[in-house]
Amino acid sequence: RLKNRDFSVLDEFSRMPSSPTKELERLKRHIIDMGVSLQNYIAHLDEKVAQKTQELALINYSLEQRVNEEMIKRHKQEQLMIERSKLAAMGSMMSAIAHQWRQPLSIISLQIHEILDAYRFKELTEEHLEHMTQKALITLNSLSKTIDGFRSFFKTDEEKKEFDALKHLHEAVMILEAEMRDNQIDINESHSIDKIIVFGYQHEFQHVCYQLIANAKDAILYAPSLFSRTITISTLCDSEFFTLFVEDEAGGVPSEIAH
Repeated sequence: RLKNRDFSVLDEFSRMPSSPTKELERLKRHIIDMGVSLQNYIAHLDEKVAQKTQELALINYSLEQRVNEEMIKRHKQEQLMIERSKLAAMGSMMSAIAHQWRQPLSIISLQIHEILDAYRFKELTEEHLEHMTQKALITLNSLSKTIDGFRSFFKTDEEKKEFDALKHLHEAVMILEAEMRDNQIDINESHSIDKIIVFGYQHEFQHVCYQLIANAKDAILYAPSLFSRTITISTLCDSEFFTLFVEDEAGGVPSEIAH
């Protein structure tokens, strides 16, 4: 550390004795010592700055790590909530499958009885048999499509991509269609365009659509005296956003049964 006496060069010079050479040498040594002290002090400051810079870098790295860990943790929690929601919806989905398959299976059963009756009364011709077989195959194909729809419902998206939101909305409606029909609930859809291309997780979007419609259905079922048993689905689009509306007049679904 520099002392005040190191800066008194002029005072020393003014009090020089009769031997100026020795005094100049002494002042020279003072100046050199002062320069060395100053260099040492600067080196000490550089060391402190480097130390604090390293500490700050470590703090920033630790903070960045904590932020990344929290983001990963939050993402995992969100995925866990989605998976739990899907599992909770499985019971409802099984009921929807039963309703969706009931009518096609009844049609196939009637077609088989019709073939048997035609055979018993000797009215079964090759043309009639082929006609009934084609009708049964069409019905079975619809059952296969239903299963494909349910299978895709429980898929997990690995990455975002572009998809037609209305297509996946219609698939969600199709899953609940038979159950709606059995409970005498109408679905009215109103869309200004035929296709809405969005960027995101398509199966997650379909799952949300299903839950919104299922909640509206449950709200109507828990309000049996309701005059209007209609669910209205509409969309609103602009240059940036797409909004989906699912409306009913049941006053909201009870929290204890909401999905």
